[in-house]
This record gives sequence, C-alpha cells and structure tokens, in this order.
Amino acid sequence: MKYSDYNDYELLNYISDGNEEANNIIIKKYEPLIAKISQKMLPYCINGGIEKSDLMQEGMIGLNHAIDRYREQKDVLFFTYAKTCIERKIISAVIAANR
Repeated sequence: MKYSDYNDYELLNYISDGNEEANNIIIKKYEPLIAKISQKMLPYCINGGIEKSDLMQEGMIGLNHAIDRYREQKDVLFFTYAKTCIERKIISAVIAANR
C-alpha cells in the first residue's frame, strides 16, 4: 500500500476496519505537515526546553485525535480538520512548556 494510491477517506475507512497498515500510511502522509508546523512553532519554545522532536510527537498525537474523531457528515475536509488538530496540539505544548 502506498499513500498515493488512496485518498484520505479510503484510508480512514480502512483504519475504522482495523487496518494498521492504513494507519501507518496516513501517518507517513501527514508527517511532512507535522514537521512544517513544528518547525514554524520552534522559535516560540526558546525558554521552554522543548525540542522539535517533542513538537513532532505532539503533532502525531493531534493527528491520531483527528483520525479517531473525524466525521464526514460535518462538511469539513479531513485535511483541514487534521491540520487544525495538529496545530492546536502543538500550540498547547508550546504554551505549557513556556509556563
């Protein structure tokens, strides 16, 4: 399975059926987005002692949250929902680290 062969909705259906490979594919597909958001937020973590790898991990948690809770009936693209969940999780980690 390559992620270019499937769209997000097919992968989400496979994941809901318990397909672990589909879960790995969607994580690989969104990893560059998570890296980009993490890199963008890194300058705000100067005094927090948090590193890019920590932000990447928080982004992965946000992606898993999006996968678990996405509903097509809400008229929102999965990409938009996933990006929002990832950004919010990373921002929360930055705020917590700077306290």
